[in-house]
Amino acid sequence: MAFAHPLWSIAEVVREVMIQSADEHNTLAKCAIVSRALSEPALEVLWEKQQGLGKLLGLLPASFKKADSGADVQDQFGNNIESESFVLYNPIQEQQWSRLVYYAGLVRSFSGMEDAFDGLAAAVLIQKLNGRALFPRLKRLVWKRPFDGAASALLVLCLSPMLRNGVYLDVLEGGMGRFRHYSRTGPTAAEYAYGTALQLIHSHAPKVEDVQLWTSGFSCSVARLREFDNLRVLTLRQVIDVALVFDVCKSLPLLQKLDIYVARPDIEPEPEPVQPAIPEFTHAGLTCLELNAPPQVALAALEALHAPSLRSLGLLFEAYEDTWKRCTELIASRFADSLRTLDLEVEDSYHDADIGISLHDWFSPLYTLRELRSVGISSHFETRFTITANDVHAMGAAWPQLEDLRLPTVQDEPLLELPITLLEVLVTRCLRLKNLTFPLPHHEPLLADEEVPVPAEKASVEDVRLFGGSWPPDVHERCMAYLERLFPQARSILLDEDLEGDDV
Repeated sequence: MAFAHPLWSIAEVVREVMIQSADEHNTLAKCAIVSRALSEPALEVLWEKQQGLGKLLGLLPASFKKADSGADVQDQFGNNIESESFVLYNPIQEQQWSRLVYYAGLVRSFSGMEDAFDGLAAAVLIQKLNGRALFPRLKRLVWKRPFDGAASALLVLCLSPMLRNGVYLDVLEGGMGRFRHYSRTGPTAAEYAYGTALQLIHSHAPKVEDVQLWTSGFSCSVARLREFDNLRVLTLRQVIDVALVFDVCKSLPLLQKLDIYVARPDIEPEPEPVQPAIPEFTHAGLTCLELNAPPQVALAALEALHAPSLRSLGLLFEAYEDTWKRCTELIASRFADSLRTLDLEVEDSYHDADIGISLHDWFSPLYTLRELRSVGISSHFETRFTITANDVHAMGAAWPQLEDLRLPTVQDEPLLELPITLLEVLVTRCLRLKNLTFPLPHHEPLLADEEVPVPAEKASVEDVRLFGGSWPPDVHERCMAYLERLFPQARSILLDEDLEGDDV
């Protein structure tokens, strides 16, 4: 008779093995039936994350099934598609219900997105639960459904006192409607539904720490966020009033990260309208701000912000020179002591057709931020930046603690102004550098027959990405050999050619 190794009697070891096998559903299913020691850990991993109620309601085969909803439903291309809904067709059997309750108790993360559900059937489930949570151990909830009676009833089913890790709500008309709210002067019924949903969530799960909402951010939508005393992370999409969001955040003492995407109009006005000033927003605990907004809104928000503990800042808006210059000056003056991570993304602006923007002119005020660990400056689409050797020397001198540097790589071919040996400036002055994204440098210094030496003392860079053009075939191998000597610890050195055919 063969005996199991004593190792399998250690619950923590078994659980870790199951977690490492999370993607192998067939393996986990076999483990669940092979022995008692493996069954419970395997089932916990199998049921930890659920999308929709289909799998769960499959445990009630004598009571629930899918039936034609009879509704006219079209896909995004206007084609008619079949629509089915879960319906209750027989009373729930107690034995099957007990089994459902057991497996529902294993669910930690639930995504409610696609299943259509009869509202009356949802009411039966609520009655059957008699005040108990369907998912008593649920920690994360993703809810992307248009608001209606059935969806609202299902939301109540999913709420649990253990819900802390995150609540993601998107009820704006099922998707595309959420992009059409900029022009509305008042809230729709869906916006009021957010306030009601937050009231329900707070009554069932008052200790939620992470909330994300697709909402225009009217008072009726977000005012109840003030009641979430434990909120640490807040993400809002399609906001139209940053001032109101800031005002709400003043009542969130534990808030650490704020991520705001501000809605744009369908057709941008020219010139961009001047935004009214945003009242001063002071928050001692805020450590991270991500802001994607029209240029004047981004500037007004940054002028209003006073966050002495801010360590990470991300900004994204269109290529307006004066606004970017003012923003970088504000960053340098307001956050010099605290900021460690800075991520700046520049999008094309059709109101300014200039190309070859000087990186120095826009971003040189940032050189006064001596404690930065991560700097990312990227350009979307075709916004081009001119980077010079002086810029690279200035970065190396200004940011000695740098661990991650990402610069714009929108160029057609390598430029003589950025020779390949210039990379030595960064790796010898930023000795903690681990990740580097840089425009493909020019090969000219390697054209001589002699091997170009590399510095002995240098950073142990682990990831190198050099994009924008290619080297001539006759010097490509020589360039790669130089990079391998300059970055001996690199796990990868990627060029444009390495990404051909990939979705990037």
